[in-house]
Amino acid sequence: MKILILIARRPPDKNKELRKMKKLNEDTLNTIVAFHIGRGGRNFNSGHLSFLGEFKIDHFTSNLFSMFDNQKKLSESMSSDDRDLFNDLIAEGKFTEIENKFGISVKDLGEEMYYDESGNGVGLAVNNDGIGRINEDGEYDTTYTTYIKDLTEHEIEAMRENITWGAVREYIGALDKDDE
Repeated sequence: MKILILIARRPPDKNKELRKMKKLNEDTLNTIVAFHIGRGGRNFNSGHLSFLGEFKIDHFTSNLFSMFDNQKKLSESMSSDDRDLFNDLIAEGKFTEIENKFGISVKDLGEEMYYDESGNGVGLAVNNDGIGRINEDGEYDTTYTTYIKDLTEHEIEAMRENITWGAVREYIGALDKDDE
């Protein structure tokens, strides 16, 4: 005769994560961490979340190129020398000089658009605080940053795979300590 013993698990404590976070210092909670959604995992599935480390979003924008919505249209009527100067001043962010020399304000330039090295448009949303999102294909190839205090369970699991980073190690360590 076989006896089946069932062990009931306690329901998850919804405030547990909050209590753990309160034990961490404010600097750790405000640390910005980066993730990438792409292909990966055992079956190389799309939608795989990977932890990239402690980075602000601008760490990932250096290989992107920007151009303003009206930049090409505005520069078409310029001489080749003026067009080169105009584009160089935009690249250097010297908008006051552009307005003085060409009478074109930043508002006239329109929205700043970002492109990858192949000239494909990249959805880029950046806050001045280092939080942002680069959506490269509108589907799965996305890099983004968030604060440790705003992490989801899925992001925490991705971080557990690589806990060599300072504040991340402290955060994961606090989570693991309370689990013991």
